[in-house]
Amino acid sequence: MVLFRSLPLPVAILVCFGSMHVQAAETRVFMPVADTVIYFDGEAGTLTSGASNARGVSLSVGVDAGGTVRRSLLRFDLSSILPGSVVHSAELQLFETRSRANYDVALHRVLTGWGEGSSNGGSAGASGIASAGDATWLRAMFPGTAWSTAGGDFVQEDSATTLVGFAPAPYSWSSAGMASDVQSWINVPAGNHGWIMIGDETVDTNAKLFGSRESSAMPTLTLQVSPVPEPSMVATLLAGMGLIGWRLRGRSSTNRG
Repeated sequence: MVLFRSLPLPVAILVCFGSMHVQAAETRVFMPVADTVIYFDGEAGTLTSGASNARGVSLSVGVDAGGTVRRSLLRFDLSSILPGSVVHSAELQLFETRSRANYDVALHRVLTGWGEGSSNGGSAGASGIASAGDATWLRAMFPGTAWSTAGGDFVQEDSATTLVGFAPAPYSWSSAGMASDVQSWINVPAGNHGWIMIGDETVDTNAKLFGSRESSAMPTLTLQVSPVPEPSMVATLLAGMGLIGWRLRGRSSTNRG
């Protein structure tokens, strides 16, 4: 308090409110804790009900040469970020390993909890036989919990879209919508079900492959986050604001006198 009392009032104000910015935004990088591919071949009861690729090295979107539609799910554990922290930006990066077309790939926020079991379709993005807990086209968790809508329960408006080309290369998704998704997951962790990736599902033979979390080119989520202020910082700020109020009242009394 002696320090503030000895400062000119404008300087005291700057010191006080400047303390609000001591906790600068941090860069935090996360790897997925779960990812998988779900498949639709147009015949309910066969591939759609019992296929997934939880442990394969590839995520996939689009449609393969046989007409099977692929969508990918991925989720990140954000529990190390305290509720109340502020998310300034979010960027998802995936490395494309194989492609047959250029088109937009969209991210949508998932609304239902889903699972990653032990299914494994190998390295080419093919489906494996669903095991207990796997997400499939019809089931959020095979063989029990069903999606409300086949193909996944998600927000219809995309959170971000990126044009993904032919060349094997990293591609990024970043938007205010993604930052809003992450903010909601930090504030309400029970609502964190990650994103679903959806490509062009209108034509055959355009499937894209990306590295999964089991690969050496795993996805990453990079966040810019301002952490919750330390209690000591909040106490200093409140004390400073109180002192400024006291100085202003004192100056007002002097002027009246």
